[in-house]
Amino acid sequence: MSQQRAIVSVALAIIAAWLADPGPLDAAGFAVRPADDRIVVMRDGQPVGEYVFRDPRITRPYWASLRAPDGTQVTRRHPPVAGADAVDHDTMHPGLWLAFGDLNGVDFWRNKGRIEHVRFVHEPETDAEGVSFVVEDRYLAPTGEEVCRGVSEFRVVAGDALEPGVPGTVILIATTLRSNQAPLVFGPQHEMGLGIRVATPLVVKNGSGTISASHGGRNEAGTWGRVGTWWDYSGTLDGTLAGILLAAAQDNPRAVWAHARDYGFLALNPTDRPRRPVDGEPSEPFTVAKGDALRLKFAVLLHAQPAADAWSPETAGRAVAATLDAWTPRVPASDADLPR
Repeated sequence: MSQQRAIVSVALAIIAAWLADPGPLDAAGFAVRPADDRIVVMRDGQPVGEYVFRDPRITRPYWASLRAPDGTQVTRRHPPVAGADAVDHDTMHPGLWLAFGDLNGVDFWRNKGRIEHVRFVHEPETDAEGVSFVVEDRYLAPTGEEVCRGVSEFRVVAGDALEPGVPGTVILIATTLRSNQAPLVFGPQHEMGLGIRVATPLVVKNGSGTISASHGGRNEAGTWGRVGTWWDYSGTLDGTLAGILLAAAQDNPRAVWAHARDYGFLALNPTDRPRRPVDGEPSEPFTVAKGDALRLKFAVLLHAQPAADAWSPETAGRAVAATLDAWTPRVPASDADLPR
């Protein structure tokens, strides 16, 4: 009897270990590993990145530790490592995020306001092509007053599924913001929209990086304040060309422009272009009427390949932008459409 109990105990231990770390199940295709404060998206046994929806230090959801399919990390380490990384803005630039520096007078970019995760409208799920999930967030002023609600869908797919195929992993993002209590007023801030902080070896300043864009401009001086459809921030490390390409949908309600920095930062600002593409020139404020929705769509390509291989940011940018424009998100059209 004791021998039988021992066999059962060993079997249960093996099952528990398998459930905690399914391992080979992640060996091909996409998978999701949930935790209390984040989900980890996997592709072919490698982590794509972590979507963190609760953090005691950072008061808004974000993606961290984003990697290309070969495992190359393309966002700055989070938290940054002193001596190896610049450690500025460690809570403002965790990897990839969406925030607004002036929304009804509240600064959500610098963690003055709180973007609070409410729930998963659609729990993370995998299919033959990738991973999808939808979240609902509350935008809260420092007083605790609700500014608005946000619903965001994330769709993670393989770059080789695009037409034409591109090396990398693509994150499609659709966000809807709405308030039924008051208009939404977006102030004249540079720090608005979708932001990234690239890995230290990929920066332009004292690194190997280059910023290129659909309009032909290069680096901070040639891209800041200019409207485009895609932007690529990439460089080389250990014989690999790697980086992050961002795209903005053509049906975003206002022109999207780049707030770009050679030290490794890039933001796509969806609040329409500054009056002049001069650093320090404010963008124009705008208002979304009470009950109306602001809908935004972006795409992110995490890419890496041997530096000797041909890489065309223009070809990749066009493919990612076309995929984004053709994508129909599940984000509800109104609060009434939200499942409860």
